[in-house]
Amino acid sequence: MRKDRPFTASLSDLTFQDLIGIAKRQKWWILGALLLFIGLASLFSILQKPGYQSFAQLRLEGDTQSSVRRNDGTGLSVITDPVNNMDVLTQIQMLQSSNVFFKALQAVNIPIPQTAKDIENLPEVRVNQIGTTQIIQLAVIAEDPDTARALTTALVNSYKTQREADQRERITRSLAFVAARLRDENEAMTKLQNDLASYRQQNRIVDIQTETSSRLQQKQIADNQLAEAQNEAVAAEQAYNSMVATYNATPQVRTIVTNQPNREQLESEKTKLAELKNIRERSLAVYLPEAPQIRQLDAQIAEQQRRIDSLEQAFETTVTTYNTQRDVYAQDVMRAQANMTGARARVQRAQANVAQRAQELNALAPLIASLTSLGRQMEDRQQSIVRLTATRDELQLRNNELKTLVDEITPAQPSRKIRPNWGINLALGSVLGLLAGLLLAITLDIAKDKVNTAEQATFVTEKDILARIPMRSRNAHPLISDPTRARAFEAYRLLRSSALLATADEHVGSFLVTSSKSGEGKSVVASNFAVALALEGKRVILVDSNLRTPILHKIFGLKDEKGLTHAIEDPTLLDEILQDTQFDSLKVITAGERVANPTELLGGPQMAKLAEVLKSKADFLVFDSPAAFNYADAQSLVGSVPTVLFVTDLGTPNKSELRESVAMLDYAHANVLGLVINKDRSAASRLA
Repeated sequence: MRKDRPFTASLSDLTFQDLIGIAKRQKWWILGALLLFIGLASLFSILQKPGYQSFAQLRLEGDTQSSVRRNDGTGLSVITDPVNNMDVLTQIQMLQSSNVFFKALQAVNIPIPQTAKDIENLPEVRVNQIGTTQIIQLAVIAEDPDTARALTTALVNSYKTQREADQRERITRSLAFVAARLRDENEAMTKLQNDLASYRQQNRIVDIQTETSSRLQQKQIADNQLAEAQNEAVAAEQAYNSMVATYNATPQVRTIVTNQPNREQLESEKTKLAELKNIRERSLAVYLPEAPQIRQLDAQIAEQQRRIDSLEQAFETTVTTYNTQRDVYAQDVMRAQANMTGARARVQRAQANVAQRAQELNALAPLIASLTSLGRQMEDRQQSIVRLTATRDELQLRNNELKTLVDEITPAQPSRKIRPNWGINLALGSVLGLLAGLLLAITLDIAKDKVNTAEQATFVTEKDILARIPMRSRNAHPLISDPTRARAFEAYRLLRSSALLATADEHVGSFLVTSSKSGEGKSVVASNFAVALALEGKRVILVDSNLRTPILHKIFGLKDEKGLTHAIEDPTLLDEILQDTQFDSLKVITAGERVANPTELLGGPQMAKLAEVLKSKADFLVFDSPAAFNYADAQSLVGSVPTVLFVTDLGTPNKSELRESVAMLDYAHANVLGLVINKDRSAASRLA
């Protein structure tokens, strides 16, 4: 089952070609809707009150959507600019307010409305901003041209007057506010000055900087004195410790050693020692140090040295007495201790002085904080007084040099008639009529559920298109008499090629031509298709199996005295029943006598035998049968002629009829080769 080209009835799936087709099919509904809306537009134009428009262009001071002024965010910024802080859109609403409008009405002697009906009869006011600029256009529409222009001028003057009044009122309120603030600030400043003087007098402080500098200097002097006293104390303590160590190291008694040696004997022994050393030196020139002679001399020298040492000790004498130096050191220790005690006392006095000076300096901190806070408050008040004074001066200057914030760029123009506008009304009515007509046409077309395009037909039946037969003139004969010259016959040649190629493997010799409903042109298609087969030199028999409303005898101009019904009852009459046509290879069997049971007759065994007989007499058989949706004749005939060419005229059957017709043939085991689109308006362009 092929589902690659789905179809739905959704408006979003309609193409431009679909809309063109719908417009052609439902043209009378579209034309009716168009005429209806044109009539309504004409009636509206006739009933519409006349209107004359005058306009003026103004430039308003204020913010727009694209440019917004920024201030410093304080309250004073709003006070210093009390007029320009209204944006353009707000001013447009003010211009349209009843206050401004009623004053303008009074200026042009138009009564103030009292009822809703009076309001409806008032002139119309339109205010539009030009882009995102500060320029606006004020338009007044009235039934009288002079009234429109006069009211436009009055509205401009009324708004100017109100804006100027608002300016003066806001400046006056701002001046009063600033004056009250200045009075409050001056009173607060006076109170702060009195508090500062009282505080200084109470704490005996004339100048905070001088007092701070003096106390810092005294503190620094005390710190320096403490450092000097501490250094002296450290030095005195070190001197004391040194004297104590010296005193403790001095013994209470001292020993005196005296020597009284024999000088002559000692000198004699030393002379001998010297001689021995000289001999050893002279011997080293001859002997080595390890030689016995040298060792002997070394022993003699050592012995001589011991003798000399013993002579020196033998004559020492030791005497023990009291050490008088100890008393001297004791006096020095006492003096050092006195110096250390005095130095420590001076350190304690210096520390007490430093603590006192620090306490005095610390006591100054809260005083400084209080004085600083008072000074800062006075400074803030002073700055506020300066700003408020400048603001007051600026407001007074603006009040003296007050100018309007509304510039009249274009004064009120002469009035022109804008309604009724027949051109626009009729054009709008035409467009709405076309849209409504097209929407109605689409609704009707979808409601009818017709098969309007080949794509819809292929989707509904799931069959391919074999050929497209172009639409011909109604005056033209259904049978194409000169196939060699008629361009329309080319479509039947295409149909012949498609049918033969589709059945090439099956060697099909008979075709059944049917459609969903009567009037789709299946008989004409069957006739011309038979002619196309005959032009190839094939023997073709065209059988009119439409026993209900036969028409082939009329198409070919033949008699319908004996036909298919007689041949079914007596096949021996077949040669008498076959009728010649203007085409040599084509013969026709007409329907013959009408019967009460055509469905049973066509589906019976005698019909099947007749079909076999006809196959032996021709190369191809073409059967024209009744509509498949209306009658069961085609399904009955499928048993004898299973190969079907299904003809459809787009726009005639609906989807359900086309789908069920093909489905019933499929249920009867027919071989539906495909669809033949008849009366196709696009087929002529394909053959061009």
